[in-house]
Amino acid sequence: MSLIISATLSYILFYKYIALFVIAYLAALLLPLPSNTSLLAAGAFASQGYMDIYIVLLVAFLANILGDLTGFIISRLYGKEFLMKIGLKKMMLSKKYTDIEKFIFKNSRMTIFVTRFFGQIGPLVNILAGLSQEISFKRFFIYGSAGEFVYAVGLGLIGYFLGSTWQNLSPVITPIGIGFTIIVIIFVFSKLYTRKSRE
Repeated sequence: MSLIISATLSYILFYKYIALFVIAYLAALLLPLPSNTSLLAAGAFASQGYMDIYIVLLVAFLANILGDLTGFIISRLYGKEFLMKIGLKKMMLSKKYTDIEKFIFKNSRMTIFVTRFFGQIGPLVNILAGLSQEISFKRFFIYGSAGEFVYAVGLGLIGYFLGSTWQNLSPVITPIGIGFTIIVIIFVFSKLYTRKSRE
């Protein structure tokens, strides 16, 4: 992982804003790229004068929201048809899948906004929101943009103000991200379980 991160940081330092855009965009599409670390590093590079912090924040925000929208639109237009073609029709008609779909639709505002902060979950929510066909583009765009704005500005500024000590954050952010991911998963399944037990 450290090899991937060091290569990514070198790429960002050399290609700057284009590299940051590509990494953030692809990470929002579900590719396992170190988007959080890249944004922190870009903020740290900006504090050292290698990049402009305002452009870093704008590029990160635009890349994340465009990646989210791409995943949402593709899954909305082609997702169900693709899943049916690869033989997952039975899974899509299962009670568990429909419960997850209902949960995301019922709590769509909070779910879309909050999952922007978790790189592991956000892209999956984009796909599920698109597959549900019930969450409007407008709702997804508003709450996704709000979440991505807070996420991009927050991480970029943390990197900027910590400057050259940004590497000390990476061992802290990873466990926190994993912890929050586990909490969100437990929350979702507890909601589904309580709803099922009431029925």
